[in-house]
Amino acid sequence: MIKKTNLFFSILLIICLSFNLYAQEAEKKQGTEEKNKQTAETVQPKALTKEPSDFGFYIGTSIIFSSLKKQAAPPMGTALNLGAEYEYKGIKMLSIVPSLDFSLFHYGFYSKKAYICEIENRVALTMSFLLDVPFLARFDLKRWTISMGGGLAFFMRFGLLEPGIKPNDSGPEGLKASDEVKEINRYFWQQGRFIYPSLRLKAEYTLESGWKAGVQLKTYLPFSNLWDKLKSKGSDGLMVQVGIVLHPAVKK
Repeated sequence: MIKKTNLFFSILLIICLSFNLYAQEAEKKQGTEEKNKQTAETVQPKALTKEPSDFGFYIGTSIIFSSLKKQAAPPMGTALNLGAEYEYKGIKMLSIVPSLDFSLFHYGFYSKKAYICEIENRVALTMSFLLDVPFLARFDLKRWTISMGGGLAFFMRFGLLEPGIKPNDSGPEGLKASDEVKEINRYFWQQGRFIYPSLRLKAEYTLESGWKAGVQLKTYLPFSNLWDKLKSKGSDGLMVQVGIVLHPAVKK
């Protein structure tokens, strides 16, 4: 009987010691987890802010209208345009948004004029850079931003001989292709044909991630048509751009 009682108390003692050790281990583990949690909260990685960057980029379609009455000259030429912009918002409800974009157009030369043409009739592959500096009235409506205004743009074009066209090929003016390219480039820089007053309308939405996305419409007026006698219509050289604009979120 005494042996059985000793055995019972021995087992009870072992169980009590086991529970005590388990409780100590659990308490120690909980303390370690809380310490690790506090450390993780203190040294957490930097996240994106909810403010978009002042720098952005855009992509869209650029359209140039032409009024030249020639079979090879379509009423308009279209091209993909890529660009970047910067928003300066140092003035209340007013932004200065300089931008620069790039596009490629095909040009020919006829009747002393450079004109937009189809690829089958092209002579010059023209690299076109459009530098625009508009002043925009800015309206912030919660997450929406509506901007509108205008400024002055400079349309800088440089024509190169199209791939596949030989320098000595003859054009409709009787000039060699290489000479036509020279005349096209000369035309671009005469009579102030590179000066374009601009109009812009833009609607953007700021996402939770801090990115800002929107759409924009730009119009560029051929200012030189006021005095250029070679133009037959006021819309000749008118440019319209439609596209999407994105501003990435900035890091802390």
